[in-house]
Amino acid sequence: QFFYAYTQRIPVTSLVDSWAALLLLLKDSIQVGLPAPGQFLILGVLNEFIMKNPSLENKKDQRDLQDVTHKIVDAIGAIAGSSLEQTTWLRRNLEVKPSP
Repeated sequence: QFFYAYTQRIPVTSLVDSWAALLLLLKDSIQVGLPAPGQFLILGVLNEFIMKNPSLENKKDQRDLQDVTHKIVDAIGAIAGSSLEQTTWLRRNLEVKPSP
């Protein structure tokens, strides 16, 4: 939570300069298998980076960003999928809930 709050307040130039370290942190957090709240915080950190720096100039950095984003979103999808009721999933009684 501390690092997430830090990324929200850090200047854009400092965040961009620390891209290599941030990428390593994101990759390591995927491999460690954090519990669900930690994975959502990692997604928040990634979101802060993308919102503050929408385009990377280096093609390798762009590929690395896409790769780590894909892995984090897959992990979040697994969390969401595990919270579905299995009977609903097997019977395929899926419906769109009306918005309030």
